[in-house]
Amino acid sequence: MIIDALILSLLISLAFFDFKERRLPNGLVLLLFCLGIYTAWQDATLISNLITGLVVGGLFYFLKLYYHSRKNIDALGLGDVKLIGAIGVLVGFLYVPLVIFLGSAATLFYAFVYKLRGNNLTPMTRLPLGAFLALSTGIILVVYKYT
Repeated sequence: MIIDALILSLLISLAFFDFKERRLPNGLVLLLFCLGIYTAWQDATLISNLITGLVVGGLFYFLKLYYHSRKNIDALGLGDVKLIGAIGVLVGFLYVPLVIFLGSAATLFYAFVYKLRGNNLTPMTRLPLGAFLALSTGIILVVYKYT
């Protein structure tokens, strides 16, 4: 119960930090990764969750490099890549697609509202994907894993 509260508070902290600073602190992402390893070990899903984190983090890293090579724009931050890898370790392969879907949809909605409010939205506009991934993870954990 204490670990669950720590994970949720860490996810909220990451979300607020990304909203405010548009970056994700390595120390907080590392702590989330470590807590993900601990909970996966407790649930006897350690190997599966580690593989999930590696695969999803690797895919996001590939997307980052591919888009940069095509458009010469860093559309995906390295903090987002590390965060989704840590989230993969935390939630496992069953929930990580849902986290990515919800986080991406929420980011698109944020961009839509940002544009509606009269702001200039360009390919260089930095959107807080990590914040929405963190909040989506918290929702998934509360709704599916902790109930």
